[in-house]
This record gives sequence, structure tokens and C-alpha cells, in this order.
Amino acid sequence: MHHALEIPELLGQIFEYLSANDRKRCVPVCRLFSEIVLDQLWEDVEHERVVDFARLFAPVKKVEDSYMFESESLPTIESWTRFRSKYSKRIRCLHLDYDQYPVSAVLKTISVIRPSFPILPNLHTLKIRCSPRYELMDDVEGFIHDGVQVLSISCFGAVYRMPRWPSCDVWRLHKLASLIQLRFPNLTSLEITIPWKEGLLEKLVTLLGTLPSLKCVSIPSFRNTSDILSTLSSSTDMRSLEFSSILGKPTSRVGNPWLKDRVSSLEHLKIHVAEYRTFFPLLPHLCHLRALHLTIDGITTDCKVLFDHISQCLTLDTLSVHLHPHIAPAVKFDALANICACSNMVSFTFESMLPIDMSDSDIAHVAQSWPRLQQLELGWSCLPSVLDDEFAESGESELEEEVFDSELRRKKTSLWAVFLLSHSCPNLSSLKLFINTKPDRTPSFDDASLPLEFQHSEAANINEARFGFDFDLEAGDEITIAQLLGQLLKPQCILMIDGFEDDIELEDLVGSEALDTSFDSGYEIIQNLRWKTALELFPHFSEPYWTIQELKKQILALQSAR
Repeated sequence: MHHALEIPELLGQIFEYLSANDRKRCVPVCRLFSEIVLDQLWEDVEHERVVDFARLFAPVKKVEDSYMFESESLPTIESWTRFRSKYSKRIRCLHLDYDQYPVSAVLKTISVIRPSFPILPNLHTLKIRCSPRYELMDDVEGFIHDGVQVLSISCFGAVYRMPRWPSCDVWRLHKLASLIQLRFPNLTSLEITIPWKEGLLEKLVTLLGTLPSLKCVSIPSFRNTSDILSTLSSSTDMRSLEFSSILGKPTSRVGNPWLKDRVSSLEHLKIHVAEYRTFFPLLPHLCHLRALHLTIDGITTDCKVLFDHISQCLTLDTLSVHLHPHIAPAVKFDALANICACSNMVSFTFESMLPIDMSDSDIAHVAQSWPRLQQLELGWSCLPSVLDDEFAESGESELEEEVFDSELRRKKTSLWAVFLLSHSCPNLSSLKLFINTKPDRTPSFDDASLPLEFQHSEAANINEARFGFDFDLEAGDEITIAQLLGQLLKPQCILMIDGFEDDIELEDLVGSEALDTSFDSGYEIIQNLRWKTALELFPHFSEPYWTIQELKKQILALQSAR
């Protein structure tokens, strides 16, 4: 064997390129290969391998007429010895998903009859996904110790299948809080995704106050989070705080947890608020905030005030704002413009009911302000063209008139904006944008039309693009759209277009009544087929275009070398 293959670090890099089955074949080669491969295979036990993990102790079988697993026999002294010498110190992360791989009975048996030594002495991360009826932590009692630093418990997977929670859920959650407090004193990361009721807020506040090493916390959202924030505000190591709204309530009060001269160490905040002004008291203290994920209920009438406040956090590099869908006029770009002062922005997401009212020049302002941008998603919950149905159901005629009036005055955004972004932001990889300029009115993709500093720059490699088009395709437009997209996006890009059904096949319509029912339905079907054609043609235009561009680059390089 070559001496290079005796270097463990090099072998580790090589083995990472192999599949799990290929790595297993390397185990019997020699002791060095075996040690490195076993470290890689067993360092992180994902939920789909937890049955294999249980089989390290004793044979496991599936219970007849059930989806659960049980041990065929008890672990022997030999199996304990083998596990301790070969596997126990390798496992650092254990993921248990009892919805898909119910091995609770097996693990409980192992915990009960365990020897005196710790089963997993180097366990660092424990993640459990279970149903609400699961006896929290009983089956992993023998695996936990004060060296565990990351704990995640999620029960929401079963919420949508259960109309009511068990009557003893309060007792279960009190038990969980007490267990965490006693057995996990050195936690640095805690995630609890379960329906924590308001009556248990006090217990949660007490629990968080007894875990001084916490850096990352993810918990359900409460209407009043002031006590939680006040408890965590004393920490100088807190980096990430998330309030999950999946099983919680939108926050309506945050209080003022930080003293006037106190600055929070938070770098990541995710919060769901009932009204956009709710979280304003927090912003002056978040001087180190880098990522903000904000969901807002209620109608946000003045987005300018919202973004003016957020723009105070000049350290932001990731911002996500979701306005829950409400029928309202489109948000104008002027209301968001001040956020461009956060020049470190890498990812920006904004989603409301309608697309943002913005022009190509507005996109140019974004591109010049955020040269490090990697992800830009300016989203919508519905396109203006489908608002007729929304208003028909709501019956809000006055609001309908206001919204449609704003649509008539909407600024024009064209595919040229994508051309500009791809040349201004070289790291851009994900894009979601609304286009309302017809293909025949799209400005040409000419380098001379770009700002001077970007005229000779290479286009970014956009991996995923999603567009909303608010116009109808005339005959032949599908070819023009495909050509334009082919000049903007490389053929491997995942391209999605909103507002049409991509499962309609022309042969399915021949002889059917779909085209004869009404003019509207027939016209809609034709539009669907044209958009589908544009999507199918896109890679056929993209591949030769980018091949030619690469050849031109190589020719220029050869000419320069001469």
C-alpha cells in the first residue's frame, strides 16, 4: 500500500466520496481502513439507520401486524463487550423518528438492562421526533448524560392526525422540562417543537433560566414573550432565538427585556408577530443581528415604517419578511428602498399577497446595493390575474377597485432585470421575480445597457429560478420567452413558472369536451399549453447559447495568450 494511504486525514477525505455500501466494503481491508470507515459510518446515526443501531445490541424484528419493532432476545455480555469496544465511543449524534421507525420498546429494553458504564459516552446531539402520546425520554434514559449539548424534541408531526391532545399532556410536558433541567445541564442548543400551552409558560421560563450555556433556542411562540426574552437577555452567549408559530400563537407583546445600556448578543432571530410594530422595541438592542425571519399577521398598512426600523440593523445579511395573505394593494418598492442600506445582504425574501410594485430601475438599485447577494425572492401568494376569484369570494368591491387601480398603475419589470442581476451579483444562485413586460417589449440583453462597472462581468450561475408572468402569451410568444430565458439561465437551472398547470397534455384534449365548454376554459387551456411549451423549449435554447459563450471565451483567452 502506498504511504499516502497511511495518512488518516487523507483517507478520511477519500472515503467521504464513497457510498455507505462501498465504505462498508473497506472495513475488512485493514485496521486503519476499518477505524476510519467505522468513525464515518457511526458518528451520526440518522433516523433511517436507528434499526441497524438497535441490532448492534441484539436481533430486532418487526412485530406481526404492526409497524413497530421489538428485540428478539436480550443483549448478551458478548454483545455489550463488542458494542463498547467497537461502537459506543464513535456515536456522537443520534436521531430517533418514532413515527417512521418505532423502536421505542427496543431502546427501553437496552436502557433498563444497561451495564454501569455510559452506553454512548461521547453523545453530543440527541434529536427525537415522536407523537404526543410518546412517554417523553423514557426509552433513552440510559443514553443521556451531562455531556449532551444539543437536544431537539419535535411532536408536531402527529398534530395534524390528532383532533385532541391527551388529557395528561400537561403532566408530560412538566416531566420533560424537569428532565431537561436535571439531566442536560450543559445544553448549548435546545429545540422544543411541541404545542406548549400558555399555562406552561412559567415552567419554560424557569427551565431557560437554569441552562446558562445556551446559545441557540427554538421554542413555540406565545402571545406574551416578554418573560422569556427577559430571562434570555442576561445571557452574553445567546446567538440564535426562534419562536415557532407552527404550534404556537403570534406574539403580541415582547416588552423591553434589555436595559437601555445593554446590547443583545443575538445574531439570528425568528419571530411571528400579531402586528408589525410589536417587535420594534427589540430592534435598537440587536446590534449584532445578522439574520431576521419575520412573519406578520394582520394587514400591514405602512411597510415603509416597518423597513425603516429594520434598516437600523446594518449588520443584517439575511432578511425574510412574510406578510400573511390579505387582500390589499401591492407593496411599492419605495416602501422597501431603505433596507438597501444594509449593504452586507446575502439573502432577501419578501412575500405578500401581490407581487411588489417595482421597475427595472428599482432592481438596478437593489443589484448595486447588494453585490454579495446570493438569494433574492420577491414572492406573492397569488398573481394579479387570479384576483377575480379572490374578490368574488370576499365580496369586497371597494377594496377590489383600489387593488385593481393600483394594478393599472403598476411599474413594469422585464426579464432584463434578470440579466442585470446575474451580471451585478456574481454569487446569485436563487431568484424569484415577477415579470409583467411582454417578450416583444423586453430590452435587449446588451452589455452596454448595464452600469459601467458590470459591463464586462461574467453572468452568475443561477441554480434555481421562479417567475410569475402577468400577461397572456400570443401565438409564437412561447418561442420568444424560451429564447430569452435561454440567454439568462444555464440549462441545468431548475426553472419554475407560476400561474399555469404543467400536467396538461395536448393529446389528452383531442376529442374531449374541455375545449368546447366555454371560451374562458378553452383560452386558459391554450395558455397552459403555451407556457408548458416555453418551459420545454428553454433548455434547447439555453444549451447551444451557453456553449457558444464558452467557446467565445476560450477564443479570447487564446488570442490574449498570443
